[in-house]
Amino acid sequence: MATCNKKTIGSVKITLWDGQTTLPMEKLFGIQCKDLPFADKLIWQVGRLAISKSENPIGINLLKQLLTLAIYRICQHPESVMIAECDKKLLRGLNLMGIKTEVLGPGIEYLGSETIPVYATDEWLKVFLQNNACVEEVSKMAKQSLSMHLFS
Repeated sequence: MATCNKKTIGSVKITLWDGQTTLPMEKLFGIQCKDLPFADKLIWQVGRLAISKSENPIGINLLKQLLTLAIYRICQHPESVMIAECDKKLLRGLNLMGIKTEVLGPGIEYLGSETIPVYATDEWLKVFLQNNACVEEVSKMAKQSLSMHLFS
């Protein structure tokens, strides 16, 4: 979670799949995690990415920081895979930022936009971390509390 002046301005949630809990991708897309070709790896679901348009003083950098925070945690565990239900516009942005993803199935209309199920291996995510200027700062935050406080 990111805060500014005691207001939440952004958040992202990562969940390590326990092999039993039904994940949003399974509910929304009918994609069974146990049937994925990488089901033997650690599967991390990234979701609930939200950023305030009105209260965010750092713009796109907040998106990069939140993603870096989530990806850093995932990459601390070898043989990990990230899955996400991703808005089509955001997916283009992720790819432009250097986050390689692969589509797991056709998109659906969800919450007013096309949402696509995607995955990324830890190796692909590490490339993003290696090329991201805010990794060092965010990795310190990840080691502390997984919470960012901006101007608080």
